[in-house]
Amino acid sequence: MILKFENSQKLALTMALMLISPLVLAAPEKTPWTTYFILGTIVSLVVAYVCTIRQKSAESLAVKVLLGGLYFWVATFIQLTVVGAIYYFDG
Repeated sequence: MILKFENSQKLALTMALMLISPLVLAAPEKTPWTTYFILGTIVSLVVAYVCTIRQKSAESLAVKVLLGGLYFWVATFIQLTVVGAIYYFDG
């Protein structure tokens, strides 16, 4: 069975593989931060993809890529803020 990917799926897969470092996964101790890192990355990728698809005014590929990057980092920093606040107030 040969899987056929469309360009957007190839781009999402490539971005996910670049963002999830093999060095993090190969660490001898399994720390919880690697799990948070992977989950946060996946959530940010999904949010960026959905927000970019819903943006109808972005017509060119370059604008869509820039918007996807912007949405990715906004979602990442929101997650970092929430996790940091939970860590600060829970500790």
